[in-house]
Amino acid sequence: MKPILFFKSSIVIICLTYLSLLLLSSCSDNCLEDTIDRFKSEQSGCANAKIIKFSFQDQEVYAFVEGICFSDASTQITNGDCDLICTLGGIGGFTECNSVNFAQNSEQLEIIWEE
Repeated sequence: MKPILFFKSSIVIICLTYLSLLLLSSCSDNCLEDTIDRFKSEQSGCANAKIIKFSFQDQEVYAFVEGICFSDASTQITNGDCDLICTLGGIGGFTECNSVNFAQNSEQLEIIWEE
């Protein structure tokens, strides 16, 4: 293989790898944006509904707090990839997430949306 052809092939492979990584990382953002949009639509008009970003166990997580329209009033905690970490509150009054008290082991970063 000629050196120039090898160099061009290497650049093409590097560019394709970089583009693939960009596309994969944007999928995570789209998932979160879609989940937030869906939650806003479902909770529209429900007082006290909100989405809050927290720092929890060295990662950013999102609390989807159901408003008064739902009798269970649970809070889904998900990570940025939309994986469910735990469910808090509700009829069971759950306070633990990953075997620790969420309120005592998290820090609120911002309120993303509230009704």
